[in-house]
Amino acid sequence: MNDLDLLRNIHHAVRSPLGSMLNVTEMMLLGMDGHLSPAQTTSVTCIVDDAQKLHRVGEALLDYLRLVESPVHLQAVDPNLLLRSAAENLQKADARVSLQLPELVSHLQTDPRHLNDLLVRAARLIQRVDGETNLSLRLETQGDGLDIYLGDPLPDLGFPPPDALLKAENGILFLTCRRLTTLLGGKLNLTCSAGGRIALHICFPVR
Repeated sequence: MNDLDLLRNIHHAVRSPLGSMLNVTEMMLLGMDGHLSPAQTTSVTCIVDDAQKLHRVGEALLDYLRLVESPVHLQAVDPNLLLRSAAENLQKADARVSLQLPELVSHLQTDPRHLNDLLVRAARLIQRVDGETNLSLRLETQGDGLDIYLGDPLPDLGFPPPDALLKAENGILFLTCRRLTTLLGGKLNLTCSAGGRIALHICFPVR
């Protein structure tokens, strides 16, 4: 059994009892099993909140398993066109994106669907960690590679990542972004500001 099989088995083991717990506690809050006192309502609400958090962790884990096991189909694409499409998708998801693209750029050997998945999840991670809906999406050429910057374009000043980055579904989302980058042959770097703002730097070699 490999690591992915273990994660899948753990998810399946907790999914059914977790669903039952959510159903029962939500029925209690609706008063279907009788009236609850204010103290009981508070306790049951806390249980529901914790169960919903665990459910979101499970869904993030499923998303990770699905993406990292999906086949990669590399093809030559125009990264400018791909990033314009990704920016449109992010704006449809209520993110305000400023797009900066070079006039001339080499074609990139990548899987367009996987790269779009990566950018969407990277944007979601930034929004979850620091609550920012104004995102900068920037493409630069650097020697024999292409660099994609998502988030506030801050220099890497060596500040540690905020605690929220590694908690629950945020941590799984970050692992998903890193794994997708690796599948596409790139490297993912994290930039943190003194105020806890994060930006992701994705570097791809041009083949």
